[in-house]
Amino acid sequence: MTVSESKSSYAQQVRLSKAQEVRLGWVEALRARALKAFDEKGFPDKSWESWRYFTPSKLLSSAFEKPVPAELLSKEDPIFAGARCRIVFVDGLFSPKLSSQAPGNVDFSELWSGLFNHPELETRLGRDLDKEDNPFSLINTFAFEDGALIMLPSGRQALEPLHLFFFTTGTRGPVASVPRILLVAEEGAEVAVVARFYGGNHGQNSFENAVAEIYADAGARVRWTNLQIQENESGSLFLQTRAYLKEKAELDMVTVTRGREITRNEIRAELEGPGAQCRISGLSVLSGRSQAHQALSVLHRSPGAVSRQIYKNLLDGQSRAEFNSLAEVCPGAQKSDSHQLNKNLLLSDDARVYSRPKLKIYADDVQAAHGSATGQADPGELFYLRSRGLDLRTARFVLAYGFAEEILSLIPEKEVRAEIEASVKNAVHAMVRG
Repeated sequence: MTVSESKSSYAQQVRLSKAQEVRLGWVEALRARALKAFDEKGFPDKSWESWRYFTPSKLLSSAFEKPVPAELLSKEDPIFAGARCRIVFVDGLFSPKLSSQAPGNVDFSELWSGLFNHPELETRLGRDLDKEDNPFSLINTFAFEDGALIMLPSGRQALEPLHLFFFTTGTRGPVASVPRILLVAEEGAEVAVVARFYGGNHGQNSFENAVAEIYADAGARVRWTNLQIQENESGSLFLQTRAYLKEKAELDMVTVTRGREITRNEIRAELEGPGAQCRISGLSVLSGRSQAHQALSVLHRSPGAVSRQIYKNLLDGQSRAEFNSLAEVCPGAQKSDSHQLNKNLLLSDDARVYSRPKLKIYADDVQAAHGSATGQADPGELFYLRSRGLDLRTARFVLAYGFAEEILSLIPEKEVRAEIEASVKNAVHAMVRG
């Protein structure tokens, strides 16, 4: 199959969307614009700066099944423990049987019903489509089938965390799913969201192409946790996040990645109001031939905005990780404060990291810094731990898990944090050697 044929094949597959049967005029117009933009842009190759270390040629040549409703779990499954307020998707399709209603002060629902009931969302969904340069985000816009809507009126606070579950089963073969998430937190609202992406043992070489749009109006606060956990190295997950923060709004986002053949997270945060704050953190724990690519950009558009980016990668085997980060201070955004940091701990000689933090500054009264460090376990630290009676394997575990723990401690929900800490501990135990 030629490159052009693979592009056409994948594009034709994702266009066969159930959602296009739903008639909503402004959404149809948005889809048409996204499809036109995608046809003009095409798929990325190595000449694209943000895709230099990964091109989706294997993905483009793959054939996928169309998602169909499937239920492999029950509402009482232990995996839902502690997640009373949840929306569940199986192979990208909304599962009302597994979902559970949210408190009345938050509109937490399946996306399509929300689009019909809230015509004002026309100004939110796909707002910056004309500036979108990621073809997979464009694909999601013209092909998304189901999704989640989270809306908080002014001054409201969600009574408990809201959980999004995305299960990929692949029971009929590799499946391509295109879920969409839209969150609108109006002035002074507060919410915590936990988005879980499970490939599972049946995920095969399926492909999840998800988009999340986050709107935080003046003084709103959004805490968002992405859990991308899979026990095997199959399938791909692309998550494109677009966040827009008004005056004194805050976004705290933590992403933990483990497993899958390919994971790519692209986050673009725009600090549109004075005093907006954005903290983006992440941890990848990779082994075998897994790859995790992080493409981050934060745009300081107003004075006094603050951004922090810290990502850590713990790699074993022949795994690969990329940190491609940009902080841009736009003209007039005086007194901006931006810091980027990437740290990488290599547990094998064959693991590789590509770290590219960048700054673009067009104002003269700012604080900005970036840094990157990559290496193996420090011999002096290993010696110190062994001198205290630890064997070599235990000493290496202590250093490796301690390296990861800084990011894990940022997960705000205690129960979720304990669950992920246990998962990471098991992974690190399997990765370290004596």
